[in-house]
Amino acid sequence: MKLLSFLLFPFACLYNAITLFRNLLYDRGFLKSEIFNVSTICVGNLRVGGTGKTPFIEFLISEFLSSGKKISILSRGYGRKSKGFLEANQNSTSRDIGDEPLQYFLKYKNKVNVYVDEKRPHGIQSILHTDFKTQAILLDDAFQHRPLKARVNILLTEFKRPFYEDFLLPYGRLRESRSGADRADIIVITKCPKTLSSNETGKIESQIKRYAKINTPIFYTSIKYSEPIMGIGKQIVISEEFVLVCGIDNPQPFISYVETKFVINSKRIYKDHHEFTNSDIYDLNQLNLPVLTTEKDFVRFKKWQDKLIVPVFYIPIKIDFLKGKDQFLFVLREKLNA
Repeated sequence: MKLLSFLLFPFACLYNAITLFRNLLYDRGFLKSEIFNVSTICVGNLRVGGTGKTPFIEFLISEFLSSGKKISILSRGYGRKSKGFLEANQNSTSRDIGDEPLQYFLKYKNKVNVYVDEKRPHGIQSILHTDFKTQAILLDDAFQHRPLKARVNILLTEFKRPFYEDFLLPYGRLRESRSGADRADIIVITKCPKTLSSNETGKIESQIKRYAKINTPIFYTSIKYSEPIMGIGKQIVISEEFVLVCGIDNPQPFISYVETKFVINSKRIYKDHHEFTNSDIYDLNQLNLPVLTTEKDFVRFKKWQDKLIVPVFYIPIKIDFLKGKDQFLFVLREKLNA
């Protein structure tokens, strides 16, 4: 392992030089970032893999909807097989638009318009042309998309895997240098334990301040699991045994939670954004046990519902602010109106 790390380190240095140079070109104005006359909120991270962007986007959706705002969501649609600008519709699959956008569409349907475009400025132009009533656009995972300058950049970093302890790809998991945190207007520490001491938050904030702008507000959130929802098949029976199916980055917290609540007969753990195959579905049918999975995985099961003979249940998740939710919303409004 040490030998592999030694071999990968020079590539990380090269990657660092490339990303720093690219950011410098944008920072100095040699490459242009487009600004739009609409509220744009980017939710992203510095590392590859899950930091809780999807539940955080859903939190923002709920807050905007409760205030009566007309909002749209724009994502690149990671893992989709299509290209260009597309709007989610009732016939969309994860192969068309990606699993996160499909999850947003299935959950909010006509309340929120969901779009994908790998070129975010073009996507925003298309949204404003398509839906002139849009008042705000939530940008899913666009922190490194420098051709666009969002009105507010929200940077998420995971409590157990913070960016300030990570390294550049391929030596570590960072997409760009830790110094990229200085573009964040708000930083949110995700997947925290339910309680944090002032000593712990002090250590976290002292590390973040080495890279972020002065006085960047920092907030702390945890994950809250909801009751299982029947997606395909019959109603849930708690005493039943289940097959746990999971294809997300860092599945261990989900696995640990499920194992404390349900009887798990067997597990099928796949890589992040795994596309289920005929072989996978055949395997699950042969086990002849109900499936328990994440909401993100469930949207990829939808296309197989005619071939699944076993019921599939998913567990939605939400975020909880440890404290300061109202302060977060106040800061967000202030920055949007600045």
